[in-house]
Amino acid sequence: MNKSKLIFYGVIGIVILILGVVFNPLSWNDATERTVITQAGGRQFVEFKPGVFYAGFFSKEQKWPNQISVSHTDSTFDGDYSLNDNTCEIGIIQDVRFNDATTAGVSGITQYILPIDEKQMIAIHNAHKTPEAFVQRRLAPYTVECLKSSAQLMSSEMHYSGGRAQMTQDYMDQLKNGSYLLNVQETNVFDSTENVRKRVYAVQIQTKKDGNKMRKFSSIKEYSVLVGDAQITDVDYEKKVDEMLAKKITAATDASVSKQRLMTAQQKQLTAEAEGKQKLVEIEYTQKQEQTIAVVKAQTQVELAKQDLLKQEIARQAAE
Repeated sequence: MNKSKLIFYGVIGIVILILGVVFNPLSWNDATERTVITQAGGRQFVEFKPGVFYAGFFSKEQKWPNQISVSHTDSTFDGDYSLNDNTCEIGIIQDVRFNDATTAGVSGITQYILPIDEKQMIAIHNAHKTPEAFVQRRLAPYTVECLKSSAQLMSSEMHYSGGRAQMTQDYMDQLKNGSYLLNVQETNVFDSTENVRKRVYAVQIQTKKDGNKMRKFSSIKEYSVLVGDAQITDVDYEKKVDEMLAKKITAATDASVSKQRLMTAQQKQLTAEAEGKQKLVEIEYTQKQEQTIAVVKAQTQVELAKQDLLKQEIARQAAE
């Protein structure tokens, strides 16, 4: 074999090696992801198992996480929907409105589990192309919708006074099954703490004839996406709510102090009455004792006088 043939075969080998690297038919799945493969002929399939798998020459691949968490805890969200460790930060959800027309910024995190059904996974991929687009166009809006719907079911004061768990429960229920259809009626009430009239919205969940809640169609159930977990970590009320709550806390504290003072005064009164009655009983007892002693003394003197008279009578008869 001459030198020119060696060079030719060497070039061919290098080209084959480069093509093998560039158009490698093998691919790899991490344990936390799956891959949607579109082959050159148009066939699509999903590889769910971790490890090496055959994708095919000239195929296109898109990695998808098994689970996507939508976090809303950053106050400086810049519109970037990229995933970091399968988590997308969409920023604190602002202007979440309670049914008393007050608002808050809400922080939390929701975990979505992507389907293990191949057809559903391919449908998600074909409709959104990338996980970032899926979060931006589907998961993030759905998260915001369910959260805001949950806040509408209570006032900010109700939430502050023990409704946090109920709001989280309503939020989770709507995430899993679809947001509620609500009836909202506006009324005006007088707030004696602030001495003003306020708008209050009476919100009721629409129900079917069988009593089940009426819901909007769930945009994630369309693709069999499940909700793994959902947490509301913080609710930052607007300034006027904090001021209102501070006034009500102060008023409640003052009322408690006044009530305690009244109870103390009443207790003192009852104590004084009890002590007075006790003294009267003691005086009455002492007087009865003194009267008894006086009667005994008088009776004793009478007996002595009788005995003296009897002695005098006996002495007179003896003298006669």
